[in-house]
Amino acid sequence: MSETIDLRPTNGAALIGIFISTAMYGFTTFQMFNYYQLSWHIDSWWIKVFVFYIWSLETVHVFLLCDFVYRFAIADFGNIVAISVTHTADDVTTGITALIVLSVHLFYTRRLWISRMIVSNKSLILVGVVGLLAFAHFGLEMAVMALTFKFPDFSQFHKITAFSTYTASLALAAGDDIIIAVSLCYLLYTRRTGVRKTDTLVNRIIAYTITTGALTSVVDIACLLCFVTLPNALVYLALYDIAPNLYANSLLAMLNARDSLQKASRSLRLQVPYSLYRSCEHGRALL
Repeated sequence: MSETIDLRPTNGAALIGIFISTAMYGFTTFQMFNYYQLSWHIDSWWIKVFVFYIWSLETVHVFLLCDFVYRFAIADFGNIVAISVTHTADDVTTGITALIVLSVHLFYTRRLWISRMIVSNKSLILVGVVGLLAFAHFGLEMAVMALTFKFPDFSQFHKITAFSTYTASLALAAGDDIIIAVSLCYLLYTRRTGVRKTDTLVNRIIAYTITTGALTSVVDIACLLCFVTLPNALVYLALYDIAPNLYANSLLAMLNARDSLQKASRSLRLQVPYSLYRSCEHGRALL
């Protein structure tokens, strides 16, 4: 029988992560409300349903985190054995996280597909690679969930199979984020016209894209490092808990940013030739 690890010294880290995640869920709700105000009469029905779907997954995610807090802080408070074993709610949280990340990755994959038709027909392989990495990450995350059912004890989970699967899933998520951000930035950069007004708007879109990919990839990498270097602590769990919130919020922030960009591009249309305006519109379409 494996030795029980006392997780109480790092319970605070996990609790802080849950508090941050809950606060970010409030921001997700605000972003969703703002999205429907700005884009209800503009976007197609599937995007509106997709936004509600992401918010619903986030709601379930936060509910499961609250269940974790109740057990750690009330039901099993001070019980070393009880809090060193995962429960069904904890395992399902991994699956919910996997669904959120997959959904956001596929949404950006679609954006790359749009860019393939707008900008270049040579990016089909890139779209395939991004989509493949997204599904590979989802598969590994679901394998992690299955392994937590098989190895509910925290110390058992760090056996070589579960360890390598979890680290690989985090690495794939970070890698896919970086590829998506770099690819969109490159495709946007190629739409620069040399005209200051159009380039300024394209640069704004690039800034949104970089921010989207940087936040999620940095958190994934930090979670991976904490999991490897601090194997007997819950520091990595704090980062893992806020990762799906970042994915959801970055997606909604990007969708809501289109309103200000659209206003800027409309103003730009009155000041530059139509061909240059269309070039800038192509860049905005990637959002």
